[in-house]
Amino acid sequence: MGLTNEIGIMQGRLSPRIDGKIQAYPANTWQKEFEIAQEIGYAAIEWIVEKPVETNALMTDSGKAEIKKVIASTGVRIDYVCADIFMQQPLVRMAEETKSQNKDYLLEILKNAK
Repeated sequence: MGLTNEIGIMQGRLSPRIDGKIQAYPANTWQKEFEIAQEIGYAAIEWIVEKPVETNALMTDSGKAEIKKVIASTGVRIDYVCADIFMQQPLVRMAEETKSQNKDYLLEILKNAK
């Protein structure tokens, strides 16, 4: 039995750069990225969660429903979630308020990622 290699791509790489960043959540074009990924043969997209989390489709009920539709229509999966939010707001060496917020973010990301 031979091995198969499926290639994925980081979210944001199939959209115009946002604020000059090489990696960012493309709030306005994430659906189009799935269509482009399908067209050029990518099997998966690595989803990004960063601030502001309120605009991230993975973090809302309506957004999660839309994600499921886009996955079903394109066949492009989300195999991984990159929690870039913890680059913006580190998990360690933080104030108590930030620690509590990070815990909430982490739990929400884990719940929503499934």
